[in-house]
Amino acid sequence: MGAIIVLALPFLVVGYEASRDLFLSNQHAHLIEKALLVRDRGRVELIGFVYPPLPFFLLLPWPRPLAASILTALAGGATGWVLWQTLKDLPFPRAVQVLLLFTAMIVPSSLYLASQGLSDMLALLLFLIAWVQFLAFTRAGETRAGFMAGLTLGAAFFVSHYAALYALPYALFAPLFLKERREWAGLAAAFVLFFPTLLALGAWMYVSWVFTADPLRFLHDPTSSLFAYLRAGAEELPVGWPLALRASARELLAVPLYVATGVVVAVRWPLRLPAFLVPLLLITTVRAYGMVYPTY
Repeated sequence: MGAIIVLALPFLVVGYEASRDLFLSNQHAHLIEKALLVRDRGRVELIGFVYPPLPFFLLLPWPRPLAASILTALAGGATGWVLWQTLKDLPFPRAVQVLLLFTAMIVPSSLYLASQGLSDMLALLLFLIAWVQFLAFTRAGETRAGFMAGLTLGAAFFVSHYAALYALPYALFAPLFLKERREWAGLAAAFVLFFPTLLALGAWMYVSWVFTADPLRFLHDPTSSLFAYLRAGAEELPVGWPLALRASARELLAVPLYVATGVVVAVRWPLRLPAFLVPLLLITTVRAYGMVYPTY
């Protein structure tokens, strides 16, 4: 826990300064508003109208901007800790490992995300944990890790609806990573990885239907991409493949490490390149159909 707090310090400082300057992101404002409404009415069942529910529950005891920043910073610190656990096992000098961690965390997009984007930061943390467990499951054959990866992806749905989009390729590409290719192993792995997310999706669609008579109501929440698209002018968003490809290509310039790693994967493990490109393809596809995927 101490290491997580130390790694969270830069984000805590940024969040504190933002709170002093009375800056509040739209995401935090929305979550705090809903938490204050529930506390005022004394009816926790109003969560049926709130998506994502997990950040909302975390803010319910103390719905304040500073609390939101602290929770976000701790999620950022935990993300840094998970990254470090992965980096320290790589055959690089310690100075290079520290530099890689530093460049991933102390950049403007990370500083904003880990101080003003509670839902997105929690989603990133859960996606990263799921990825680490996924590798332990497929490479080392740890069955428990496979279940942990699936359950983590299921929990991530209660933070971001994009979890459903990420869980599907996790399941589809699992057979490519499996160390032991026994009969039905690929199908079993796919089921273990995708079922918790499918269950979470079905459960929330039911809750949404009970409270709002619309099982897909959560896709029109103010923090949802679809809601943003319906409310914003079409000229402000990259709609269609040409504009979506242009937006994603422009952002690749800001992450040369991803591009360089892609080149290495293409040369060393070409069969795994499709799995490596899944996030980029998902983001571009989402944008092409008029939804918003935040730049950071």
